Amino acid sequence: MVLRLVRAPRQAARLSWLLLALIGAQGAIGYAQYFSGLPAGLVWAHVTDAVLIWITALRLLFALRDRGTVADKDQTRGDAAGVAGAAPAAPAPSPAGGPLPADVPQR
Repeated sequence: MVLRLVRAPRQAARLSWLLLALIGAQGAIGYAQYFSGLPAGLVWAHVTDAVLIWITALRLLFALRDRGTVADKDQTRGDAAGVAGAAPAAPAPSPAGGPLPADVPQR
């Protein structure tokens, strides 16, 4: 599937296959209802499957929005600031337009 090509989280790939299977089951239940005169048991199965499709679709949406753990984000910030030879961040200019700190070159 496309989710493997874009390196989506593994849970998202599994949920996409589950969603595809549930949609196929929904179609099979619909055909069974059509040819059997709409028995009540199949109506309940059809509605239950529709609810499962919604739940799976929402879980898939949330699985695709994975932003990693807090530790990963902190480590990324620390790595960028602690790289050997990296230039330190420039200080922000004074909001009042006053003199700049001594280590900032003057124009």
